[in-house]
Amino acid sequence: MRDPTFAQAVADASGRTLDLLDAAAASAVGAALLGGVAAGVYEELDDAVAAAPALVAARYTPRPERFAAWTVLCDRFHCLDAAGLHEIVARA
Repeated sequence: MRDPTFAQAVADASGRTLDLLDAAAASAVGAALLGGVAAGVYEELDDAVAAAPALVAARYTPRPERFAAWTVLCDRFHCLDAAGLHEIVARA
């Protein structure tokens, strides 16, 4: 994910800070960090990430007003989903 606009949108929509790694094998690094959590080396994923701060190339922090807007949109989508309207749209 190299597009800063998209990365910021992901942070805004999820309400979570998004750290992008500066590594050619970022997927492998992420898998290793998750493996460390699974093996009990780190208690939580945040602890594993904190152990590798030099790998973070960019950090995107959610903007509260954007997160609120995304929450409203997601709530509307879930209402549509609960009403079964997603099936009607899918058939169209």
